[in-house]
Amino acid sequence: MNDVVLYYSCNFVKIKIAIMKDITLSVPEKEYPFFIKLVKKLDFVEIKEPKKAKISASKQKFLDEFKEAVEELNMVKAGKLKGKPFQELIDEL
Repeated sequence: MNDVVLYYSCNFVKIKIAIMKDITLSVPEKEYPFFIKLVKKLDFVEIKEPKKAKISASKQKFLDEFKEAVEELNMVKAGKLKGKPFQELIDEL
């Protein structure tokens, strides 16, 4: 940490300036809460939460439906849900 000492009208003012480096980390979604809790315990770390991008209602609907489809696919793969035959899926279109 660099120290800067300023004098003003016979008053002594000491200002500490911390030079910070920015880093970007990718953390798995399921580990994120633990990681943030851990990092917040470090008093020298400043956390900048990313600004959330605004998503249109149609895009949000698509993302929700896509997420649901992936969850269903994972359940089929795990044997917790029975999948549909391919021809049945084609007939629905």
